[in-house]
Amino acid sequence: MKFKQWFLKEDIFGFEKIKNNNYQEKKEDEDPIIPFNLEEIMKDLSYIKNNDTLPFSNFINHIQWGKNNGSFQIGISPLGSFKAFIRRLQTDLEGNSVWICKKIIPYKDIMHSDVIKEKKLAFYLFDKIKELEENNLESPISDYKNLENLVVKIARDCQKEKNMPPTLIFTGIREIKRNINYIIHFESKGQGVEVPSQNRLEMFAIDISYDPKKGLIRSMGYEVQSPQKGHKWEIVPSDWDEVFSPAQSMSEISDCTCAALRGY
Repeated sequence: MKFKQWFLKEDIFGFEKIKNNNYQEKKEDEDPIIPFNLEEIMKDLSYIKNNDTLPFSNFINHIQWGKNNGSFQIGISPLGSFKAFIRRLQTDLEGNSVWICKKIIPYKDIMHSDVIKEKKLAFYLFDKIKELEENNLESPISDYKNLENLVVKIARDCQKEKNMPPTLIFTGIREIKRNINYIIHFESKGQGVEVPSQNRLEMFAIDISYDPKKGLIRSMGYEVQSPQKGHKWEIVPSDWDEVFSPAQSMSEISDCTCAALRGY
């Protein structure tokens, strides 16, 4: 089935009938955004010990403390607008190591005019690790049955004014396979937005799926674009692609997904 055909089905969740009732024009944030130096942030983080362990880094935008389950990683994404990702190492049901997303912090949430120093941001991010470290490490689950409820919660939370990007309007949810895959979709305001590739944005999608073999949930956010002339509905590389444990609270998974959307 072609991607576009998914969106020709009836909206089984009933969101499309009420989408305009909940939408309000969002004012642009007038606080200035202060650029930061990624290398300086990673350098400042490299001096911070966690439980007497210094971190190491194999990539310019990732740093981690430890190599065993429960270890933490901070990543700063250059995709779209900047976001900081805090992840924790776990093993899936197939025995593979995987980084579980625990928190996403959009750049614009913390880097306004009153937070301008890379060192301050580095300590802010590390403080979040210490808060998360107090909780037990969540395990994968082979028979998770609440994906639909999770998706509905994420969709409702995304519509809150603080989370909805000013260029998007929520349009509904599509069930691709029951309790396995759902897509939360948004349209651009007006007649579509021209994206940096000079294509036209047809929609923005949050793709939520559950893999029972791995026992994990995956959340991706991506654009669907067409040329200025015509409608091809082509999926472009993800704005984010994160993995969660079904044992995490729905609020934590939703908060992370909404934070990623907020940074779009």
